[in-house]
Amino acid sequence: EDPALPGFVAANFLQRDHAAGYQGTRAAEVINHVYTPSAAISVWVDSVYHRFPLLDRESQALGYGEATVGVLSAAVMDIGIGPPVKGQPSVFPPDGAKDVPAAFIGHEVPDPAPTGTQYPVGYPVTLVMGSASSFSVQSSRLLGSDGKEIPGFALLPGQQVDQGEWSFMAQDPLRPGSSAKPG
Repeated sequence: EDPALPGFVAANFLQRDHAAGYQGTRAAEVINHVYTPSAAISVWVDSVYHRFPLLDRESQALGYGEATVGVLSAAVMDIGIGPPVKGQPSVFPPDGAKDVPAAFIGHEVPDPAPTGTQYPVGYPVTLVMGSASSFSVQSSRLLGSDGKEIPGFALLPGQQVDQGEWSFMAQDPLRPGSSAKPG
C-alpha cells in the first residue's frame, strides 16, 4: 500500500481483484469516464475491446466501482474470467436487433481501427466463441439489406483480438433503419 495515495491497493488489476477476494487467475478490466452506471455499461457495450469481456462466456464474476474527483468521474468494472472453454458463436448485436446505433465514434483505448481511420465508423459487429475455441477467418464482409458489400475492416482472432474473438466495422456509419448481416 502506498501511503501517498489514499485507497491504493495495487497497480495491476488482477492484484487489486485478489485484494478484494477474487481467487481466479484470469481477469479483465474496463474503465471509462462517465457519470452513471448505465452510461458506463452503454459505453462499454458500444465499443469493441471493452465489449468482449462483457459478452465472454468465460466471464464469471464482476465488481463495479466509481469515483468522482472534482469534474473527473471514473467508472471501473473488473471481470473475473474462468477457465478457457469452447462454445457456439455469440454475435453482437444479435440478428434482428432493433435501435442499434449506426456509428461508433471511437475514443476507445486501445483504438480498434487501423491507423489513420476517420471516425465515426459503422457500429461494431463482434463474435465471441471462448478462448479454447480455435477458428480462423479467411475473409470478412458485411452485407447490406440489398445484398451489397459494405466496405469495412475486420479485427482477426489471434491477431488484433484474442483467439475466440472477431470484430468488423464498416468504414462509414450505417444508415439508420437499415439492416446488415456478417457474410
